[in-house]
Amino acid sequence: MPSKALFGTGATQYFSDTLVRRYINLFAVAIGTTVSRMGYLRAAQSLSRNILQLLWGRMVDRYGKRIFIALGRLLNGVILATIIFVRTPSWLIPLVIGASICVSLAMPSWSSLLGDYTAHSTRGKTIGRINAVSNAGGLVAMTSTLVISLNQTGETIPESFTWVLAMAASMSLVSGVLILLAKEKPPKAERGPLELSVVFMDPRLSRYLIFNTFYGVSMAFA
Repeated sequence: MPSKALFGTGATQYFSDTLVRRYINLFAVAIGTTVSRMGYLRAAQSLSRNILQLLWGRMVDRYGKRIFIALGRLLNGVILATIIFVRTPSWLIPLVIGASICVSLAMPSWSSLLGDYTAHSTRGKTIGRINAVSNAGGLVAMTSTLVISLNQTGETIPESFTWVLAMAASMSLVSGVLILLAKEKPPKAERGPLELSVVFMDPRLSRYLIFNTFYGVSMAFA
């Protein structure tokens, strides 16, 4: 049975990530980022989120899950808090890359941790409940920013995003603390060879990976 700490972690991290996805590009425009640099920013953000996933997954299996989620979320919160004070594009891009790497550190850990709370017969139900609560966190985030935007007047300036980034940073920090209160199965000590060919032995999984890759590449170009 998932604990309250696990539900809380899901909601707060989704709260933070929703705000970052929706507003980091608008903040970049507000501080004077050019069109070409916006392309670099999006490309760097996407690459940083995915390029180290395989490494993080191996480390999670060996050392445990909660510590990587906590580390990634806490560091992400610190970087987002730092972005509040950024006023030049040259500083924003490396900070966004750092924040994306920190989020990627928590991603395989979170997926693996959900497996600790599921059984074959209840997997869909359990993950569905956790995802529902997590998405509710995103809904609260967007509702909060709507209220803030309605109360703002004048043109959009970097300071207009202070509360949004502050909320994203604080919720990321909260999720990093909450996850330490959740339980996980002890990591297994054995290490085996990394054989990606085993993954593609399942034709249905192979088709899913191929279509998912095609979708990701298409959206990256879009």
